[in-house]
Order: sequence, then C-alpha cells, then structure tokens
Amino acid sequence: MFKIKKEISSIFHIPKYWQNSLRIDSLVNFSPMISFFLELLRPSSICEIGANRCENTIFLMESTEDVGTSIDVVDLKISRECRGIESCSRINFFEMPSLQYLKIKNSSELYIIDGDHNYQTVSSELQIIAQNNECKCIILHDTGWPAAYRNFYYDRCQLVVEEELDSNNLLSPFENNIGRGVLFTSHFSSHEGGERNGVRCAVENFLETSIRTWVVWTIPSILGLTILIDSSLLSKDQMRCLDIFTQYKKIWDEFLSGLEINRLMLLQALHDAGAEWDNNQAYIKEQNARLQKAHDALQRAGAEWDKNQAYIKEQNARLQKAHDALLRAGIIDSGAD
Repeated sequence: MFKIKKEISSIFHIPKYWQNSLRIDSLVNFSPMISFFLELLRPSSICEIGANRCENTIFLMESTEDVGTSIDVVDLKISRECRGIESCSRINFFEMPSLQYLKIKNSSELYIIDGDHNYQTVSSELQIIAQNNECKCIILHDTGWPAAYRNFYYDRCQLVVEEELDSNNLLSPFENNIGRGVLFTSHFSSHEGGERNGVRCAVENFLETSIRTWVVWTIPSILGLTILIDSSLLSKDQMRCLDIFTQYKKIWDEFLSGLEINRLMLLQALHDAGAEWDNNQAYIKEQNARLQKAHDALQRAGAEWDKNQAYIKEQNARLQKAHDALLRAGIIDSGAD
C-alpha cells in the first residue's frame, strides 16, 4: 500500500472508494462514474452480481443510504469480508449462480454485472434482465481488456465449456509477445476475438437484438466498464444530464486510453522483471547446486587424502620398524641406505 505525501496530496483527486495497490482489479475503482448514475437515477433497488471482497457493495450501501435502496448481492460464495455488513437491513445475500437468482427474482431498477466474465454467462444474464421493464440501468464490469473479446471462466463447473482453454497464465495486448504478458489465474480462452467470445462481445450482440432503447457508454480502461441506460424510462432533465456527461466523456476518453496503454506497458514490464528474477533465481540455484557438488567432491578428496596420509604414515612406521630390526640383527649397518 502506498501513501501520498501530505505536501502533494492536493494535486490528486483521490476518490473515497478505490483500491490502493499496484494492480487494481476491483469494480470499486469505477465508483466516481457509478456515483454519477446512482445520483441521477436514485434507484430503489440494486442487484449486484459478483461481490468478491464486497468493496463495491460497501460503496453502494453507503452511497444509497439517503434513498434507502435495497441491495441484493449475488455470488457463488459470499466472502468473509462481506459477512461484516450482514447486519444492514437493506442488504440481502444470495449464495447461488446468477442465472438461478435471476430466474427467481428479476425486479431491480439497477443491475451491476461482475460475475463470470464470458459470453455464455453475460449474454444469458442480459437476456433475462432485459425482460424486467423496471430496469433502468445495467452496469457491466470487464468490458475492456482482457475479457472484452476473450472468455474467462472462474468456475468451469458451472458451464459446459466446449472451447479450448489456455494453460498459459500470461496474456498480453501487444503483438509478438509470446511467452510475455500480464499474469491471470483464471481459466480463459486460448484465442482472442471471434464469435461468442468475451464480455464485450456479449454486450454488442445483445444491443443488436434488444428492442429497448439503450444508451451506451464504455470506459476505455483496463478491465473496463460499460453502462446501459434505457432512455425511455428517464425524464427530460435526466436526459439533459446524460448529454452533458457524454460531452465531457468524449474529452477524457482519448486521454484515459493513453494512460491505460501506458499502465499495460508498465504491468507487462513488471511481470517481465519478475520472470527474469525467477529465471535468475533458477540459474543461481543451479549454480549453487554445482558448487555444492564440487564442494562435496573436494571434501571427499580431502577425506581420501587424509586417509592416504594416515596409510602412508602407518607404512612408514612399519618400514622404520623393519629397518630397526635389520640393524639389530646386523644384516645391515647403520651406514647402509
């Protein structure tokens, strides 16, 4: 964790909710954008699919306190961090697959989708949610790289996976980077692009077939965020606010894209340095083993030398004893060689 110096803290507009680490992957990092839509729509109910450590759930809970929004949290396994907010009467936990939840309850005004990041799951979630005429907004995480056009599977057991999955844990957005990239621990498709591949692909295909009047915004960042709003359910004032938001978004989209590409370069360089460190450590380990082997051989040679010296000393003593016996017998004289 890094702490900004007090003297320069005013330079950066650090949000209240964010992930202070080298590699940020939580949806809560998009809280400034999500806050805008929470304030604009003031939903009475939210469904959050995929809670992980509940960082975003806490943000949602605190940001909607004045509205009294009820929040349904859906995840295959509710984490230990989430258990700390169970006492909030506005939050309901559903420990089950998202599609199972949506089949028994589909009535929220705002949905946040951050569950399994693949075409099959997201497409099914969107199709069911769109049947809820009360739904004003759908917010989807991971519509950027790397899951935009590549299926990720956090729980393969929940799906029938017919595609080839990559056993390599490294992914890179850059060309000619075989064996290099950023480390990911989940299962993912062996290729990028093509039909029925990735979260963004699911969103794009959904929008092509949906009969509802969705307005779409996508944040061009690593992991990424896409917001869908049914404009037919908004007032004129709300639409004017969205128009202003759209104008400002166009200004910082290209700027943000440049920063994010640079961040990808830095992340890959970090992993490259780590891989080089691991290779060097393996080489050092190999050389240490060779040195140890040589050391052991020298020790064995030294022990053999000591043994031979003892033997030579013993033989010299026997020769001396025989020599002395010959002298006493007069067989040789003291001047003899």
